[in-house]
Amino acid sequence: MEFKGTKGKWIFKKESDADFERLTISDEDGNWIFYSDLRGNITIEEESNFLLASRAKNMLEMLEIIASNARKGLHLKHYDIENIEQLIKQATEI
Repeated sequence: MEFKGTKGKWIFKKESDADFERLTISDEDGNWIFYSDLRGNITIEEESNFLLASRAKNMLEMLEIIASNARKGLHLKHYDIENIEQLIKQATEI
């Protein structure tokens, strides 16, 4: 299976000015993958949803590694567990 979405690193950003706040997920060249223009303040729930979505590609890559190792009868290595914990932290901490 091949990921058919936007390739490369996904970057989460929150921007604001006097009239709006914007949440974006973009590629390394600044092209938007997802965006939301919101009047007023962005809720923690909305920001958390975007943050989690920005990590989805990394999570998919980690699941592919885990599945590949499991098919080979290999166990998770210590650095895999550390990478998983780091990915969880990146996806849940604002």
